[in-house]
Amino acid sequence: MTNTVQQEEQANPYNAKKDYHVEDKPFTPANQLYFEEPSEKNKLFDSNDITEVNSTANVNTEELETSKDVPYKKPDYKKRYDDLKRHYDSKLNEFKSREQELLEEAANNRPTYKAP
Repeated sequence: MTNTVQQEEQANPYNAKKDYHVEDKPFTPANQLYFEEPSEKNKLFDSNDITEVNSTANVNTEELETSKDVPYKKPDYKKRYDDLKRHYDSKLNEFKSREQELLEEAANNRPTYKAP
């Protein structure tokens, strides 16, 4: 009888510690709704205890940060189109003039052919 010894495979040491292996947030399963945890400034209650919800004395309404809602402003598509068209035309003229300059330069630098 022959006894064979199997060597255990070693993991690649270069993959041992990567920055994406660090777990910075607790795991939340995907079957729950996503919501962003409120910052300390935007917490409505002093603690996370559900029994404190009934009392209104623990509510932080003065310190809440609120974003001012800006009324919807309809975009001016005509002005945007005119600006883009003007830019396109100026670039087109610039490219055409550059092409003409290069063609003239190539024509001027062409060697003259002399018959033998």
